[in-house]
Amino acid sequence: MLRLRYLRLRAITRANRFGADLIFASGLNIVQAGNTSGKSTCLQAIVYALGLERSLGPQLQVPLPYAMRERIHRRRDDEYEPVLESYVEVEIENSNGEILVVRRDITGGKDIKLVRTWNSSKLSGPTDGGRQRDFFIHDPGAAQREDGFHYYLAQFIGWDLPQVPRFDGADAPPLPGGNLSHGVCGTETRLVHDTGAVSNISAHTGCCQTRNGVLA
Repeated sequence: MLRLRYLRLRAITRANRFGADLIFASGLNIVQAGNTSGKSTCLQAIVYALGLERSLGPQLQVPLPYAMRERIHRRRDDEYEPVLESYVEVEIENSNGEILVVRRDITGGKDIKLVRTWNSSKLSGPTDGGRQRDFFIHDPGAAQREDGFHYYLAQFIGWDLPQVPRFDGADAPPLPGGNLSHGVCGTETRLVHDTGAVSNISAHTGCCQTRNGVLA
């Protein structure tokens, strides 16, 4: 079981910090907001933070809109400001009550194949940063080696994943980042949709409006 507790999005320009903070309750959470207010951005940010964007397609492109990658403005009639730095953070909890904060940079920060983690609830409550540890994704061994994020994530969730044959004849877990470039035995792996990797998908009414700008 994986419970989503908190989502943070930040896009930083020379003059402003744009972003949104979403708090998730236990159980079912529902997003209700107007068109182009950022509902899809919130879901895509969760997928990206956990390194699961291959479930959306074979490309390793950042599945987030230009407001998180290139340019953003405070109001629709304002001029755009170039995004100098942006990132996504999520706070998750497993069935044992253990909490993990995951950060993945988008623009202007660390390599997008690097995932930074803290074993604390530093997003949702007053606490110290906890022990910080870095992992890699989308390179060979990310689902098999101890410093691979998907290997660590599977352990955190409590999954006992099988080893399945790849097209090159070797065996690997059926996780994005496990080098199953065409799926398992010809069947494309859709982890987020098929396994229920996130138990509470969305958040509160109007939550996707940004604090200082538009993340639609």
